[in-house]
Amino acid sequence: MRPSSAREPRDQPLLSLVAVIAVVLVLPLLIVAGSFHWVMVPGVLLAATLMSAGRDSLHALVGLAVVALLWLLADPAPLSPWSLVLAVLMLTAHSAVALRSTVPPGAALERAIVARWACRGLAVTGLGTFGYLLAVVVHHLQRVGSDVVVAAALVLLGTFVLLLRHETLGGGAP
Repeated sequence: MRPSSAREPRDQPLLSLVAVIAVVLVLPLLIVAGSFHWVMVPGVLLAATLMSAGRDSLHALVGLAVVALLWLLADPAPLSPWSLVLAVLMLTAHSAVALRSTVPPGAALERAIVARWACRGLAVTGLGTFGYLLAVVVHHLQRVGSDVVVAAALVLLGTFVLLLRHETLGGGAP
C-alpha cells in the first residue's frame, strides 16, 4: 500500500484523454464541413481507440491516418476554413500522444516540457493559419494559385523545420 503522501501522476492518462477528445471532435467537424455519412462514425471511434491504445507504437499514427482518410471522404471545399480546424485537432491529438510518449509510464511531466510543447503547437498553428490565409489571398487574386501556394508553404515549412532543428541541436536547456 502506498503512503498517503505519494500521489499517482495523472498526466499521461490526461494526455490520452486530450488525444481522444481531439479525435472525437472531428465527427461534428465532418458534419459541418462536408458530406457526412453514418459510416464515418465507426471510423472516428476506431481512430479515437487507436489514439488511446499503446505507447511508443504506430497506433496513434494509424489513428491520424484514419482521420485524414475520413476528411478526404467528406470532400470539403478546397479552401475550407474547416481544414484549419481539422489541422489544429490533428496537431492537438498528435502532440498529446507524442508528449505522453516522452516520459516513462507513470512519470509526471515537467511544466517546462509542457510549456515548450505548447509554444511549438502555437507556432505550428500560427504558421498553418498564415499558410491558409496566404492560400485564400492567392486564390482570390486569381494568380497561378497552386504553384505559388505550394512554394510559399514549402518555404514556411522549411523555415519552421530549420528553427526547430536549431533549437534542438543548439544545446538549449530542455
